[in-house]
Amino acid sequence: MKILLVNAASQFLIDPMVFSPLGLWYVGAKAAAGKDTKVDFVDLNVDDLPMGYDAYLVTGTTPQIRSMMDVPKKIGNAHKLIAGGPHASIAPQELLKAGYHWVVRGEGEPVINDILAGKIPKGIVSVPRITDMTTIPHPIRKWSHRYHYKMNGRVATHAMVSRGCPWSCHFCCHALWGQKTTYMPMDWVFHELNSIANQNYKAVMFYDDTFTVDRERVAEIGGILKKRDLAWRCFIRADTIDADLAKQMAEMGCVEVGLGVESGSDRILMGVGKRTTSFQNTQAVKVCQDAGIRVKAFLIVGLPGETEQTFQETKDWVARTEPYDFDATLFVPYPGTPIMENKGDYDINWDGMETSQLWYKGIPGQYNSHVWTRNLSRERLGAMREELESLKKVPIGG
Repeated sequence: MKILLVNAASQFLIDPMVFSPLGLWYVGAKAAAGKDTKVDFVDLNVDDLPMGYDAYLVTGTTPQIRSMMDVPKKIGNAHKLIAGGPHASIAPQELLKAGYHWVVRGEGEPVINDILAGKIPKGIVSVPRITDMTTIPHPIRKWSHRYHYKMNGRVATHAMVSRGCPWSCHFCCHALWGQKTTYMPMDWVFHELNSIANQNYKAVMFYDDTFTVDRERVAEIGGILKKRDLAWRCFIRADTIDADLAKQMAEMGCVEVGLGVESGSDRILMGVGKRTTSFQNTQAVKVCQDAGIRVKAFLIVGLPGETEQTFQETKDWVARTEPYDFDATLFVPYPGTPIMENKGDYDINWDGMETSQLWYKGIPGQYNSHVWTRNLSRERLGAMREELESLKKVPIGG
């Protein structure tokens, strides 16, 4: 059987060829274990969609939905068309209607070979969370050279050594992972990081939702990274870091962290269930930067209840804390999130949004707010984002 892995296009990004579609490569590795199976891969950001495969495995997030929906139109009905990934998990009917034969909600590894063998009826396939992470294959990385990412001047790639997040922020969708974190076994992690080093990568970006949930695990993984001289970057929360852990991470090669700050206003943070405070975020920046770790703060303009005052508090937080860098994005209410599902409970409004336009990070000059609050128009929120972005002290993406 000839199988093609397809990553949907992301035309809204400045450079979509930075991070590889790792989730697709996990599922591809599981499929590749089948008898007489050949697995190829295309990225529709740069590749044409070839014909002649027995099965097409297509993935994409909500902003990539237009590209995902184009695939059945081009391929026709003669082949097995399988959709998976984040958008498939929150809006499976949309993709089924577009012409896919199977739409997988959840993790695809446990069911992909049965789907390919025709053992699972066509339609929506709901998969419970994987509890035994020893069943997860190592992703196929032979195509990773097509993506370009550098960290401290080093050639880098990305990895995931856990799945899921135990917190319940109202702007996040929990349809795929729930509120549970599962961890790859340490021998799996050891093999994965050694494989990355052996492919001459010199740095790793961990795409785990929150890398620092388990301190002992951070120390174990950090030891492997230090031994292989791999620089690294990860995502953290303010309530999962302190001075001791930051110092330890720096000693093990951590050069940067991404910190979900969201807002400088405690009222906004409380209203969206973030469960951290402005003070905690300030302290997290301080302990990391004192340890020599750069901090990139992630900020959102236009969360429910946003006002001129709360926006000023965010600007004041940036000026006072001086993170190395930050992302300023406009709030997007994604399907499946508590805010979108319970709109009436929040000071937020939107209308007539096309899912293919729901991207939170895009090309400068092309940002438009999809929402407005009681006090702020869409136009004002868009201007606020530009105003916040103007406070940057390093180049975008630096």
